[in-house]
Amino acid sequence: MFFFLPLGTTRPRWRRTYATYGLLAINLVVYLLGPDLLEWGFIPAEASIVTCFTAMFVHAGILHLLGNMLFLWLFGTIAEDVLGPWLFLGFYFGAGVAADGLDALVGIIFLPD
Repeated sequence: MFFFLPLGTTRPRWRRTYATYGLLAINLVVYLLGPDLLEWGFIPAEASIVTCFTAMFVHAGILHLLGNMLFLWLFGTIAEDVLGPWLFLGFYFGAGVAADGLDALVGIIFLPD
């Protein structure tokens, strides 16, 4: 399956996007540390505040990692430039926690005990 994604923009950048590149690096390091960290993924039946945040950096495989990092690089650099690093990080972590909440809700609705 192929997706057509823009690989550039004519919009001028106003600031360096250190937060985005930091998130890219953290995701890569966590992936390279190996499968031992998969236990830090979000499991709705065993949910905790900690795994709501650590799950944002755990990926199931190389394609999962590459797809997410491509989108983070394309979207994150522009979003961070517009929002600033702190608001962008708030958006990133807020969206991650919201995704975990939606995952848990879908599990409750469609996969009852």
